[in-house]
Amino acid sequence: MRSSSLLQEYIKRILSEKKSDDLKVKFPNLSSEIDELENTVHPKYLEWCVKQLTQDFSINDLIPTIKFYDKNSSKFQSKDINSYKTLKDLENELKEIGSKSKTELRKEVKSEGTEKLFEDDQYVLLYIKNKDASVTYGAGTKWCITMRDADYFEEYSNDNVVFYFLINKNLDQKNSLSKLAFAIRRDKKNKILKTEIFDAEDKQITIPNGLEKFLKISEQDAPKRPMGLMSKLKFNLASEKEVLSLMNDRDDYVRFYVAKRIGIEHLPKMMNDESYNVRYEVAKRIGSEGGAFADEHLPKMMNDENYYVRWEVAERIDPKHLPKMMNDESWEVRWEVAKRIASEGGVFADEHLPKMMNDESSYIRSEVAKRMKELK
Repeated sequence: MRSSSLLQEYIKRILSEKKSDDLKVKFPNLSSEIDELENTVHPKYLEWCVKQLTQDFSINDLIPTIKFYDKNSSKFQSKDINSYKTLKDLENELKEIGSKSKTELRKEVKSEGTEKLFEDDQYVLLYIKNKDASVTYGAGTKWCITMRDADYFEEYSNDNVVFYFLINKNLDQKNSLSKLAFAIRRDKKNKILKTEIFDAEDKQITIPNGLEKFLKISEQDAPKRPMGLMSKLKFNLASEKEVLSLMNDRDDYVRFYVAKRIGIEHLPKMMNDESYNVRYEVAKRIGSEGGAFADEHLPKMMNDENYYVRWEVAERIDPKHLPKMMNDESWEVRWEVAKRIASEGGVFADEHLPKMMNDESSYIRSEVAKRMKELK
């Protein structure tokens, strides 16, 4: 029963990788987005997510939405992601779930959370520096970036987007124009690429007549605002010191990006990270280095608690270490060991491959038999 279950998991992984490749062929313009989705969301959501991208939904909205759904699917009306036709449908339900505890979570924001760019008797224009400020000053709206338990604000900030809130003091909060959000996306030089305006109902609108000056103030200010550390990391602009400062960030997603971009010499410090996604990336990069560096550090990950990590190690470790992994509890790992030992051939294969002839998994025994026949 156990071997059958593991075989199914393996097949699912292979099919997932094939599906990813197929999607890249079908949508070559979304290749980088598909890579990012592969690294951040469960494979079962991949096809649905790509479908949303083809409908021009933002990946910055997509990733935190699907991560929240994955962790809290029991709170949603449907556990089948395909029952939601669009990302907007899923977001609408998500906002209802998140808003139930918003009032008890809301707290005062310190002055450093915002910067006032304009104020008179009717309007106040705020530059939003952090998530706490977004949650507090966006209260009463349907903006996804005001949800404390989801990662929308972080996703946008990580993509070098800055936010400005325009609040009309004289309008009731039920009025969709009582609060406007200006989301200003910038490139790696902080040059403005795009500005999106949202009313309190989270509908994208054009700037209402008479409010153009506030948009102008915001767009003049946006290029001056510093780029966040994660944006620097994505654009490969972060200094080594800045990258190192993120190695212990509490967000798994941040540490994963660090593991992908940090200097190879620092990777051993992340071998015991609590996230298996981070450790998997560490094993992959250490293994790709080869030579003395890999031989020193990769064996330390042979007993990682996660079989995906151990599988990656088995694929990349120097063959001389493979016999130590022949009894791994995961059949996928043992399958990789048998395959690589056999590929070595010669005395090495003759000495070790027969030891796997009695493996508990019929799948492994079949692989060993096939390999031994090939070696004769």
